[in-house]
Amino acid sequence: MSSMSRLFLLGFGFLIAIPALHLAAAEPVPVNPDDVDLAPYAYNGRLYIFSQAYGSASLVEDGVFTTAAHVVFNENIVDWVPNGLVRYYPRYYGPNSFVGNTNYTIPAGFHRWTDYYALGVALDDEPDLSSLGTFNADYSVGYFSAQTMNPYIHDFAEVNVDPIGATGILRDERESFLIGYPSDPDEMPEEDIGKMHETAVGEYNGIWMGLEDVLEESEYFTLDDDGEPDILVGSLQYGLYQMEGVRTHSGGSGGAMYTRDDLGNWMMTGVLVGGSGSSNSLVRGIDDNAYDFIKNAVASRGVSTINRVEDLSLLEAGELTISLGWTDNSDGEDRYEVFRKRAGIWEQIETLAADSDDFTDWIGIWPGHVYHYQVQPITANGSRPPKSQSIEVTTAGSHPFAQDVLEQPLLYFTSTGESSWYSNDNIRLKSGAVRSNGHSSLHLTVEGPGTLSFDWSVSSEVNPDYGDTSVSHGDQIYDALMLLMNGVPVDGQDDII
Repeated sequence: MSSMSRLFLLGFGFLIAIPALHLAAAEPVPVNPDDVDLAPYAYNGRLYIFSQAYGSASLVEDGVFTTAAHVVFNENIVDWVPNGLVRYYPRYYGPNSFVGNTNYTIPAGFHRWTDYYALGVALDDEPDLSSLGTFNADYSVGYFSAQTMNPYIHDFAEVNVDPIGATGILRDERESFLIGYPSDPDEMPEEDIGKMHETAVGEYNGIWMGLEDVLEESEYFTLDDDGEPDILVGSLQYGLYQMEGVRTHSGGSGGAMYTRDDLGNWMMTGVLVGGSGSSNSLVRGIDDNAYDFIKNAVASRGVSTINRVEDLSLLEAGELTISLGWTDNSDGEDRYEVFRKRAGIWEQIETLAADSDDFTDWIGIWPGHVYHYQVQPITANGSRPPKSQSIEVTTAGSHPFAQDVLEQPLLYFTSTGESSWYSNDNIRLKSGAVRSNGHSSLHLTVEGPGTLSFDWSVSSEVNPDYGDTSVSHGDQIYDALMLLMNGVPVDGQDDII
């Protein structure tokens, strides 16, 4: 009796949570005054909380900014700072400076996780110390009234939004750096206190705390009259990263982490929430949970009509064409741009007119290949709301390169994951780029019983501690080639080829 089986070859790419090899942590240094009006420096500003503290912030929409929740929370009275006591100086350079902006704006309101402080008290063994759950909720979005006239609040950074509960771009060792306003007199020259600072651009190892030995959801409690945990009111999946080799100081909290994307542009990827004086910094990445507050703030301000595409979908996938659709829920956009990831690298492939809501891709499309797409509306002045979440599409038909290279014209191959597989020498197949915690797979449908034989080679990072249960990362594969049948490693071979 014959049976149908699915064989998979998967290439994995993982970055593991081990100390990065930096000779010294990147220290914040003053930004060149000539750069203050340039992107991405122009999107940043300093927060002053009357009679309390200083902090940092970054514009992420027209008149909307992000910061750390603890910057606008008064722990002495266990309550949020009134809006009227908050001063935001957009595009600010430094004290007594004629560079940049010296006019402040008062926020009209904030959106945040209201149980931020209750979470910290409920879960901390020592109330004076913050738990990872506290840092995970240490995020706030402010907005200005529609009548605000400050000209510096309209230009904003493009924000990268990660899917909830997934590792994002901060874990991929891309070029990143922080911008903020540190003001620690014990760590800095007096003349630099409060100036706009940046850390050196570096490929820092971002450890996603959801993969560490912590709960993948941080729990929220209300507190009873005695300050004890009372009722579970919700949960929040981790969007927190530890950025190794990035140093910060007090006053920098709320500053923006910027990361370079595949197209060479700087995207705002997270908010600095902790790590003052340490060689590592804690950054709250922007996932869908966090982005909801930005959307709410945009709605509360009532000015922007350019909205992120949130329903990108596949209309049809043939062998040589892919058709996409979405809702044109923006009013007054200048254009739409379409992005495609074909070999593990994103590229812009098309510019569409305003009010577009569909697109058919046919250039460079092959049967049995995997592609990813994002769509983004662009404002008249070139500002960019976040791209849509990506969708993965595998075209119909069999992968012709796999058939040719493997000399199996009658077998049916397809690929999924981050990238298709390609022939680089007409002898073997090679996966395209695979990012941290991702995979690329080649699928073969066969009817057996039968014998499968193939040659293989791997260029990958080896985890020397794999299988050692005495170390925290002993169960994690860095990079590997694996053979699976119906989703299960083939009997009689090691899990790692």
